[in-house]
Amino acid sequence: MLQPVGGFIAYYRARQRVRPHAVVPATVREAALTPHEVRLPGGWTVQIGPFALLAAVAVWLGLHWTEIPDRFPIHWGMNGQPDNWATRSFIGVFLPLLTGAFFCALLGFFAHAILRWSRVIRMGGAAGESEHYFRRTVVSILVAAEYFLALVFAWAGILDLSAVRTGSPGVFPILGLSLSFTVVVTLLLIRAGQGGSRLAGAAAGGVIPAGDRTADRYWKLGLFYVNGEDPALMVEKRFGIGYTINFGHPGAWLMIGTLVAVAIVLAASRLH
Repeated sequence: MLQPVGGFIAYYRARQRVRPHAVVPATVREAALTPHEVRLPGGWTVQIGPFALLAAVAVWLGLHWTEIPDRFPIHWGMNGQPDNWATRSFIGVFLPLLTGAFFCALLGFFAHAILRWSRVIRMGGAAGESEHYFRRTVVSILVAAEYFLALVFAWAGILDLSAVRTGSPGVFPILGLSLSFTVVVTLLLIRAGQGGSRLAGAAAGGVIPAGDRTADRYWKLGLFYVNGEDPALMVEKRFGIGYTINFGHPGAWLMIGTLVAVAIVLAASRLH
């Protein structure tokens, strides 16, 4: 907890020092005469892939139900010994797959929300093309993350068929893949810059960044965007790279409530 708390304190102090030099948000608005793009990369055919993989593993487990041990480990301690177990039951066997399906659906929702319910800052020109590229890059990363999570949770589900072990199943390959995936994603986002500001097209256009055109009073502590008058559900972050939700939008609290409810159900299922 020390690292995030210390990081936030450092960020908040720095923000207080630079606020007197803030630029007044631009009042000029741009409008597009064409519909907002809402098609996910690859369409729904690609979007179904992670769920099809998880469903295939669920069917395979159902066909080999009698081969699953009555009791099997699901977590290992630092010493390599199992310290948490599950039984051959619907929750015990299929909970990893259900959890994976939930997280894939959540990422798919965020990808769709960024395309459909986010505010576009620049409509045309080199800056507009760069912002469009950045948005598509973020959405493509979310879709790729769905496939990665589906593979991880499918692997966790297949472990049910293994015999009871005294050692861990070898998580280092998964950790290595996770680290590699994170590094590649980070490099892609840093190269594009927030809103595509670092791409060659934006630099060649010679356009002064417009920012997000939102008043500072809507950014609580500089991190949380709360504006009930803004119809956008997703907005570009002011600090960091990517998008955040508008906590003043009713849909945001519906989404948060759903996340909390699902988390409680999953935790209760595992405890049961």
